[in-house]
Amino acid sequence: MQLFTLFAFSVLLLQGIVVRGGVIPGLIADALAGAAVLMISGALLKYRRVDLTTKYALYFTIFSALIVTGWFVNNESPGAAVAGIRYYLSGFVFCLLPLVYRFTDKQLFVQLILLLGIGMVQTPMTVLQRFVIYRNVGTGDVIGGTLGANSSGVLSMFLAIEMAVLVGFYVKGKIPLAAFLACLLMIFIPTTLNETKVTFVLIPVIFLAPYFFAGVFRKNKLRLVIAGLGVSLVLVASGSVYQYLMVDLYGRNNMTLSRFSSWEGISDFLQSYMAPQMVAKESGDSVSEPHMVGRVDKIVIPLQILSKDPVTLLVGYGVGNTAKTPIDILKGEYVEETDRYIGGPYLAKVIWETGLLGASLFMLFLLFVFRDARYIAHRHSGLAGTFAFSWQTGMIIVILAVLYGPILAHDAVAPVAWFYIGFILSLRARIHSFADPLDASIKACPSSSMKLTAG
Repeated sequence: MQLFTLFAFSVLLLQGIVVRGGVIPGLIADALAGAAVLMISGALLKYRRVDLTTKYALYFTIFSALIVTGWFVNNESPGAAVAGIRYYLSGFVFCLLPLVYRFTDKQLFVQLILLLGIGMVQTPMTVLQRFVIYRNVGTGDVIGGTLGANSSGVLSMFLAIEMAVLVGFYVKGKIPLAAFLACLLMIFIPTTLNETKVTFVLIPVIFLAPYFFAGVFRKNKLRLVIAGLGVSLVLVASGSVYQYLMVDLYGRNNMTLSRFSSWEGISDFLQSYMAPQMVAKESGDSVSEPHMVGRVDKIVIPLQILSKDPVTLLVGYGVGNTAKTPIDILKGEYVEETDRYIGGPYLAKVIWETGLLGASLFMLFLLFVFRDARYIAHRHSGLAGTFAFSWQTGMIIVILAVLYGPILAHDAVAPVAWFYIGFILSLRARIHSFADPLDASIKACPSSSMKLTAG
């Protein structure tokens, strides 16, 4: 199982070196998801157990029932339903791997080293893309590192999670300062070269949240001041690179950082970039260009449209019914209506297809995972416990990411993110199973029957 996991992570996260987009990344993700299903089936037959608490078993049952209800309410075609299942399960299936196979601390360490190496490889790749391959393109949107072109936002989120885990390990004293700074710098550089504005929001979270979770600021106020100064320096460095790329290199004077120096400038940016459709509606103007649909628009507008029918508002149009595909039999019924509002936030897709109930349940699930990561961090002394401590910040970034981009549906990154969400679910169940929770990561307790643990 470990070899398959390492192979899958490597192929998914490095495919952009040779693949430039198209249908190939999706086919690779589907092939690996199929292989993962076979691995899960084999593990179930061998170990005959599922490390899952009753809480999550009940949650998955309720959400599955909601999906089926959406299909029946909307009289959805089987083809569209299949397309919908593929969209969500391609990444989610990796969440099941840690539930049926107990990865050890040693195996976790090897995985994290591999992911750290892949994160550091992004620096030479993004430098090559920024100044050689796409040197005449006046935007960082195409800078996706090894994740492929036009994956800048997902790349930044992926690297933000890596930085969060790295900071968490440093706060816990698991990595020397020199190594920490060197690795952090290599992972940080790509987030400045692709000009992803969300980085300015994530930097304080990445660097301050782990110290907050460790209680450092309550014990030593001076550390809070020092951390604040450090965050300020990082923000200044990011802003300087952004200013150079936007103004000095590409002459886009309307993208200077000075527009963010006042509340009026920030408000204007948020309205024009994040919610132009809503602003236009309020003012009575018309905004029809597809690129003028902001990220906030893509979350609010589905709720406005679905609210015309109370039932549809609750269960959505049905999983797969907004699927856009060249194969007619798999095409969703509401593609034309929803297409321009689908791209971007993962939550937008969830709202369209599962309604207010599905979106609420999904966000509640992410909060459950965050809470359980915190629970594990306080009760586990091994490497997995340190990871759970770091994953608290990682889950904050994941929650922000589903409001920003398609991180949990991206062909390369989604399987990795779902895997470690599943790892937290597994740890929570295993800790509940043992009298001494500190031994949860090393005790293998084979059972002769499938079991779910309460908690």
